[in-house]
Amino acid sequence: MGVERPSALVGADVTAWSVAGTSGVVDVGRSGAQGGDAGRRTVRPTGRVLGRVLLGCVTAASIAGCSGTGAPPPPAGDRPALPTDAPSRGLAAACVFEPASPWGHVPVAPTAVAVAAAQTATMVIAARDSDHLLALVSRGFAEVVPAVVPMPGSDSIVGLEAVEDDRFVALTRGACPASSPHPRCLFARVLDARAHVLSDAVSIALPGELRSLRVLAVGASVWIGRAHHGEGAMLDRLDVGVEAGLAHTVVSEGAARPEDEGPSEVLGLAVTAGSWAWLVRDGAAEDARSRVVLHTQAGAHPIEALHDALVVESMQWSAGTIALIAAFEFSRPLVMRFGADGRPRSAPTESLPGSALPSPFTERRSAALVGRGREAAVAVRDGAGDAVGEPTGFGADDLLAADVARRGPSFVIASAHRRPEGADVRLQVLRCRDAGPGGQSSRSRGSSSARLQGR
Repeated sequence: MGVERPSALVGADVTAWSVAGTSGVVDVGRSGAQGGDAGRRTVRPTGRVLGRVLLGCVTAASIAGCSGTGAPPPPAGDRPALPTDAPSRGLAAACVFEPASPWGHVPVAPTAVAVAAAQTATMVIAARDSDHLLALVSRGFAEVVPAVVPMPGSDSIVGLEAVEDDRFVALTRGACPASSPHPRCLFARVLDARAHVLSDAVSIALPGELRSLRVLAVGASVWIGRAHHGEGAMLDRLDVGVEAGLAHTVVSEGAARPEDEGPSEVLGLAVTAGSWAWLVRDGAAEDARSRVVLHTQAGAHPIEALHDALVVESMQWSAGTIALIAAFEFSRPLVMRFGADGRPRSAPTESLPGSALPSPFTERRSAALVGRGREAAVAVRDGAGDAVGEPTGFGADDLLAADVARRGPSFVIASAHRRPEGADVRLQVLRCRDAGPGGQSSRSRGSSSARLQGR
């Protein structure tokens, strides 16, 4: 199961992307034994250029306000609307909500929530305070009671990932333990389908302020690609043990980046059995000295063909190659394939408006939350970043926060609604025509990700 997401509702006009691509995943796309990224939550403000800007900001939920993590969101009055110029491969009614009802209640008014769907259970987390999460989990949609989960950094939720055997990995960001030389850390903890704690909280020290973050769940592992200001990008792997427990390994490291040479940014992440790949841009996209580097087990390989790419819409292992779709400013997105050695395996091909995408992206779908309050909606896109029908509204004046995740061929949206004593939590299922069973996708956690954050 693979998942990629950005997240956070209400505080930002664009929130998060959820992907579906290879084998029952969250975010934009997950499916199949081989999978990749660029979807589940890939931040995208308005149009491909804005999508690139948002990608540089770590999930709003995980880094409150995105301070020091990239370009801040524009003032509310200047924020562009959802782009309408992109060709749509679906009909206006391509996606429809199933009837929804209150699912649970929390005694706080959360500014962020995160949702993940495992094989038979769905979990939603929200912050109770800086050291505790509230977790609601159910194997159906009957009303549930929140469980209190001890968790460092709970007031800054990064995300929630579902792994095999109906387990979940909660991710937060907060102050490091006193023994750490770094001020900020990511924290991870394993929960079961009853919200019982299965591991200690693992801390991952951040050597600098986060600029971008991608998260991908595959099997019993969670992969994290992260880039920092003034430091090299890093790829982490969190392995959930059979007897519970959580092990952390730094799999790959990018070159250190002097502050005056521009920051690094994680563009994509793909993992399959025995193989991994991640794309990193070193330097600003508009700088002729910048480069895009493909890191694999075979080494680090500069990819000149991606120098001018604005964003990588989809990335996935396929038949022993790394397939991806990259968006450029003055052309349609290009479908490209590379070997683990960074060499092209075929000539780039343009994705044509209205035509089916090639394998493995034919049925890939991603979902992002856009708008705020009454205007909040779910925007679904295909593997090339083109709209699938019109955004489907779910907003309300009392909406505090929301998140979206993949659940088989559908998307599940969790939303928190203000009440006199806390908030009601609702789950809604969005079913889309022509959506595949889901696929593997990394989640890009940016200021506007698959989640909508409250103010």
